Amino acid sequence: MTFLAITGALLPVFALMLFGAALKRADFPGSDFWPLLDRLNYFVLFPSLLFLKLATARISPLEAIDFSLAVIASLLLQGLLALIAGRIVLGPGPALTSLFQCAIRFNTFAGFAAVAALYGDEGMAFAALLTAVLVPVVNTLCVLVLNRHGAAGGNLTLKQQVKGFFTNPLIIACLTGIFYRLSGWPLPGVIHDGLSLLSSAAIALGLLSVGASLNLRAAGQQWQAGVAGIVLCLIAYPLIMAALMDGFAIAGTARAVAILWAALPTATSAVILARIMGGDVALMANLITATTLAAMLTMPLMLALLV
Repeated sequence: MTFLAITGALLPVFALMLFGAALKRADFPGSDFWPLLDRLNYFVLFPSLLFLKLATARISPLEAIDFSLAVIASLLLQGLLALIAGRIVLGPGPALTSLFQCAIRFNTFAGFAAVAALYGDEGMAFAALLTAVLVPVVNTLCVLVLNRHGAAGGNLTLKQQVKGFFTNPLIIACLTGIFYRLSGWPLPGVIHDGLSLLSSAAIALGLLSVGASLNLRAAGQQWQAGVAGIVLCLIAYPLIMAALMDGFAIAGTARAVAILWAALPTATSAVILARIMGGDVALMANLITATTLAAMLTMPLMLALLV
């Protein structure tokens, strides 16, 4: 697929984000709306999407295992690279944790919207599997790094971390979706159709929420760290993912979705963990905005070059 074709397919995704930013700037429908929308997305809409795609996925167990091993290996290499680069560019401390989160977190709303536009239902199944595999690993790595380098390091006990894992609605949705798929039970039509409607709402409203969270005025601040974040998150990670996909002999839609996932801007939720555990919150917000804006160019470019 050419650069222009990919750009055309992804344009509505980024346009919806910018529309969300415009709505927030116009204070419509009000400042109280966006936190409530985030809560609805996090606890209801997005878990519905994950459960549906995993419960109905047509991926063989062997294919799922190879794919999972490849994406986990890619994530670990990316995390190691982020730690090395962070020490060189920023040194140890809270700023390093923000760069680390930027490098390994991914914006799932943008990811599912982009996969739906480019790779359809088959791609969505692999996107859901990616989320199920990587979300717990990403969160564990981020907590470990923040415990070591955050200003409030060590403030989450092991018990709190385990509880947070098993009460996370995304993890619950992934696990139940996988178990339902393994059971072999068909999903009743009324439940399937209802979850499909909720899933459609999750993507559209999620993109608006992502846009509303951007701080466009702050995008150019701390530009050295911003450049490092863009290079790590949007260029190095897709290259690592492509190399590992080839190393594990994974091709087709699975390979394409994995590379797209690695090319995503960082997740807006990274600010929450930075605030809780003593990361550099201002830098984290800047990196989210910088990578989201830069991804409008780098995502089509990396996909055109690597897929």
